[in-house]
Amino acid sequence: MKAFSAILLAGERGGPEELLAAADVDAKVMASVHGTPMIERVLSTLAASPSITNGCVCGPAEIVLNTHPRISQAIDDAGLHWLAPAAGPAASAVVGMEHLDRWPILVTTADHALLTPDIVDHFCREASESGADMLVGLARHTDVMTAFPDTKRTALRFADDHYCGCNLFAFMSPAAITVACFWQDVEAHRKRPWRLFGALGLGSIVAYLTRRLTLEQGLARLSKRVACTVDAVILPFPEAAVDVDSAADWELVNRLASTRLV
Repeated sequence: MKAFSAILLAGERGGPEELLAAADVDAKVMASVHGTPMIERVLSTLAASPSITNGCVCGPAEIVLNTHPRISQAIDDAGLHWLAPAAGPAASAVVGMEHLDRWPILVTTADHALLTPDIVDHFCREASESGADMLVGLARHTDVMTAFPDTKRTALRFADDHYCGCNLFAFMSPAAITVACFWQDVEAHRKRPWRLFGALGLGSIVAYLTRRLTLEQGLARLSKRVACTVDAVILPFPEAAVDVDSAADWELVNRLASTRLV
């Protein structure tokens, strides 16, 4: 398997304020999970993964780094370079890809507090064997809810199964940049899957809403829209679908980390 570069998205969306208050931090990525800021946990995971050889971190803002110098040190220790975050996650991913200019590239997020080297390596290995230009990591919704019945996860409800996103993306070739550019146009609707499919045309949104669109069909329509091959890696790790978007998420990952379940 060819080694991956990594892009860690660590910019701020401006909230949620209840999480910032509960964690007593000025930036979400600094929220502590079992005594370690989330971003530092993800940096350690990337550094420990044999699949990752180099990369960059898009964010947090320079003022956050100046306030928390240990994060600058963690970025250096992971062998990554810091870049100023762009206007949003997709734009930051494009900036990171243009900066690295080598492939394949793994993109993940700094609020992925339960990410482990095993998850990273499994995803990168499956992505390498797929032959697609771009891949997205998914977990089955039933697996996630069985493992974590108290959590709330956005579900992609296809005809054949329901899935949760895992904030893991593999860009295998330069052609895949078109997916990130497309994502810039629709990322505001990431919590409303039906609106995402609306960007693929009226037929796609009707098929999705009436539960007649399979995952394979949805990926095929997306591939046609972005002019490259998009596929999915179905991960056997339900914790891969648990990022920190709320105070409740933060409390959950702290419980899991403190009891060493993941």
